[in-house]
Amino acid sequence: MRKKTNPFRFFWEDDPWGRWDRTMRDFGREIFSMGSGIAVDISETDDDVIVKADLPGIEKKNVSLRIVDSALIIEAEQSEELREEEENFFRQERSYGKFYREVPLPVEVEEDNASAEMKDGVLTVKLPKKEKSKKKGKEIKIN
Repeated sequence: MRKKTNPFRFFWEDDPWGRWDRTMRDFGREIFSMGSGIAVDISETDDDVIVKADLPGIEKKNVSLRIVDSALIIEAEQSEELREEEENFFRQERSYGKFYREVPLPVEVEEDNASAEMKDGVLTVKLPKKEKSKKKGKEIKIN
């Protein structure tokens, strides 16, 4: 026989702390699965904007780069499986995560001439500046 559930509950019948704990646990799980972000360094030369991002343990085939509305978008996905078997011992762990970072660009860049390389877990993106962004401007003297 199936137990009947009552959709109407009084506040004293509910466990607000249990609900809070579940909410925080789910929130923590979501943050962990999305990653806490990607650490980046942004530098600028006379001709280029250079973005370096730390992506340890992530293969380059699992990284996506786009430029949208004057921002560089870096998306990466990690999936790793570790399996150990020994006599009287067995362990298997899986690790999955999605990472996302939107980096606002300080100047306009030539999207078509952008280049990227990945080496030793560090992604380096080189974005050539547009001609009008290279100009330093003219200093105006104050009288």
